[in-house]
Amino acid sequence: MKTISFLSALFLFISSFAQTSIQSAQEQLVSALNQHSIELTQQLYAPGKNLFCSPYSLSAALAMTYAGADGLTAAEMEKVMHYPKALTHEGFLMMTKRMEEINAKGKVKLAVANALWNRLRLQTDYLALTKKYYNAEVYPLTSEKPINDWAFQNTNGKIPKVLEPGDITPLVKLVLTNAIYFKGDWAKTFEKENTSGAIFYKTDKSISSCSLMYAKDQYKYAEFSGYQAIELPYSGDDLSMLVLLPKKGSSINQMLKALDAQELDKNVRALQSQEVQLWLPKFKLETSYELKDVLMQMGMSAPFNRADFSKMTKDKTPLEISRIIQKAFVEVNEKGTEAAAVTVVIMRTESSIDREPKIIPHFRADRPFLFLIRERKTGAVLFTGGIEEPQ
Repeated sequence: MKTISFLSALFLFISSFAQTSIQSAQEQLVSALNQHSIELTQQLYAPGKNLFCSPYSLSAALAMTYAGADGLTAAEMEKVMHYPKALTHEGFLMMTKRMEEINAKGKVKLAVANALWNRLRLQTDYLALTKKYYNAEVYPLTSEKPINDWAFQNTNGKIPKVLEPGDITPLVKLVLTNAIYFKGDWAKTFEKENTSGAIFYKTDKSISSCSLMYAKDQYKYAEFSGYQAIELPYSGDDLSMLVLLPKKGSSINQMLKALDAQELDKNVRALQSQEVQLWLPKFKLETSYELKDVLMQMGMSAPFNRADFSKMTKDKTPLEISRIIQKAFVEVNEKGTEAAAVTVVIMRTESSIDREPKIIPHFRADRPFLFLIRERKTGAVLFTGGIEEPQ
């Protein structure tokens, strides 16, 4: 009996340890993802220009690249992307499983996909890692068309083309791709008859026209120094859109400068359910970014110049990242949100608040604002955007 009790206790201890380890990997990765999300948004934001991207997609695509990096190359990637070192890949695996759970419920559509497009003799260990943690399929690298077809298929047709003719040259030896797709209805939809034309007040003090949706309902809401925040859940309550609206006289730029992942998490926790009058513009954006220079400005230079990806190939082919491209799509209307992004990493051989009580708050987003699409259980930011002029 004592043996059985000891074995039971040992099993419980091991199970508890394993669960704690998994939670630690996921929690540390989410913290890293969210800090990266804010820093990337800070880098990409330009007054007067709309912004939409998927920091998650970029981080996942580069994580597969990071798996083959060593030395200074790996160290810079860890620093800029905030990767939690040994827990990075386990964290992405847990996030993928979480997304699969959400998708299986059928309330929203949420999917991620990864692939390698290859001309190299890749290390067996590297292939095993990308398969185990990212479920990355490996395809021969021939031309741009198969990669564009893959992007189209994995974003429900929202990203029909991510590469242009001539992007795949003889020097290009490996391309890593990540796609993320989301479509969800609001848990509380907007009535179309309440949508009306309105003026949108832009950062440069000029104005434009927009279609403002309206609802008066219970939302999680709070006011903070410099901005208002409201959370709009999607059907199933697993994902939500967090809208951050600078107060009049303030700006997205000022808000971004004061924001980090810890403050964002703290402020999300401070949101309280209350009745709010909400106005939110309808919008639809398609964006395209070349991210190499952005990441270099953030402190990542080694992966692009005299890089060390020696853990990636059997014959130690000297590789460097030549381009990082992300294309993204988002549409927000009375019914809900559809969003998608594809990130492509091209590798080539080296070249030499205080609220007023008893008053219903007004949240009127008729001026530039930020928004984040988040997974609510973990808090992971999947998409970020800034609306300077609804389109």
